[in-house]
Amino acid sequence: KDTKKQAPDVENRLAGREYRIDALCAYPMSGPSVMLSAQYSLRMAKDSVYVYLPYYGRAYSQPYGGGEGLIFRGKAEAYTQKAQKKGRYDISFSVRTQEDSYAFRLSVFKTGEASISVTMDRKQPISFTGNMAF
Repeated sequence: KDTKKQAPDVENRLAGREYRIDALCAYPMSGPSVMLSAQYSLRMAKDSVYVYLPYYGRAYSQPYGGGEGLIFRGKAEAYTQKAQKKGRYDISFSVRTQEDSYAFRLSVFKTGEASISVTMDRKQPISFTGNMAF
């Protein structure tokens, strides 16, 4: 990969709030990491976020029928994005669904590599690593 070519693309996508991060590995709070084979992702489209991520961990309370896990569409509230040193961008936002409240923290690098951390009211936190889709 030519990271010099990707850097402006990463910056433009983040600035326009139009990007997708494909998750490659899940890191549950307890238990081993899980390599992901399917197309799990988090997609930002302006104010909307489309979350299609697996969940491994303990739920403190769960809706009847097991709930949807981390598969939902919602409005990204309190969206902040800050450029850090060494080409890293830190992004945070929250989403509320009927099932739970979610706080997302993303770190995206100029290379397109990314991490996603999710904390929830009713489940243990989980994080993912992956890449921005180009």
